[in-house]
Amino acid sequence: MWCKMLSAQDVMKHGFSGKKVGEILKNSKTWSQEQIEHFKNTGEKPVFLKDDLSIKEDSVLEWMIENLCVKGMFSSNSERRRTLNDGHVEINEIKMKADDKFPFNNLKSLVFFKGTQKQCTMM
Repeated sequence: MWCKMLSAQDVMKHGFSGKKVGEILKNSKTWSQEQIEHFKNTGEKPVFLKDDLSIKEDSVLEWMIENLCVKGMFSSNSERRRTLNDGHVEINEIKMKADDKFPFNNLKSLVFFKGTQKQCTMM
């Protein structure tokens, strides 16, 4: 599929120059085709909202923060969240994400870093 890329001329025609041109070109590699076209027409860069980093109630992340058995395995909540979202925790043979609901009533297996030298099977 052919997709139009942003060029330095597209950026400069909206008054950007120097280092800012390179920065916009680099960032535009992650923009959708619609966002590129919008920038070409208006000169407005897309706005990306930061991910919601709140801790959801009854989530796997909340359980990992509060559980004394796994508390010492990680140095921060962001490390816990990253570990979960990267698929390094399996509960009941399912890779869990940070915001997934923890199966309190149906916990059969809990494995961290499955298939690596760091693998830790809790149950």
